Order: sequence, then C-alpha cells, then structure tokens
Amino acid sequence: MESTPGRGSTFTLYLPESYAGSEVERDYGQDTQNENAQSDEIPPGSLNGKKILVIDDDVRNIFAVTSLLESQGVTVLFSENGKEGIELLKNNRDVNLVLMDIMMPELDGYETTRMIRNMGENTNRFRLSP
Repeated sequence: MESTPGRGSTFTLYLPESYAGSEVERDYGQDTQNENAQSDEIPPGSLNGKKILVIDDDVRNIFAVTSLLESQGVTVLFSENGKEGIELLKNNRDVNLVLMDIMMPELDGYETTRMIRNMGENTNRFRLSP
C-alpha cells in the first residue's frame, strides 16, 4: 500500500496462481485498473475453498475484488457497510478473512474493526489492524 495525503492510496493485491504472475492494481486516487492474463488453474495451498468477507461502501470495489477472488476459487460475502458486515460475520463463522474499507459513512472501518475484535470468538481468529 502507498498513500499520499490529498492524492489517494494505491493498494496492490498479489494472489498466488500458476497464472505468469498476474497482478491487479487498483489506484483509488486515479481510479485505474490493470489486469494481466489469468489462468483457471488454482495451485495447492492457495485461496481455493476459502471464504472472504469484503466490507466496502463502493460497489465498484466490491465488484473488482469479488471478480478476482472468485476466479481463485474463493467464496465471497460482501457488505456495503460495517453494521451489515458484522451481522454477516456473526452468521458465517467459517469466514477466513475480512477485507475492510476504512472510509465508510456511519460506521467506519476502524470502528467496525474494533467491534469485530470485541466479538470474543474473533479475538484470535482474525489478525486485524487499524
């Protein structure tokens, strides 16, 4: 992650694949996306079979992340706000990872993260950092 105050942040997510080092980059300051070739093969020990909860108020981000993760064999749950995300997490105890947007209206990512941490069973389940 790279961040410049007043200009935005760039997040780069590298996913394991067989697929020639495919990379998707999302620049929130300039709203650009670059994709390289993808492969349908999912290597052992990858994200295949995992369940990830995406909490983000921008449906474009949800779509981009969901598309990429599902191509890797991931089951994706999503919520457009922190309150719904917490409810989804309560009802889906088999979630392996939470991807959280920090800047959301009403209940921001920091507060949502604190609330998830305070849900006793999640104390050691997720390593969340604000």
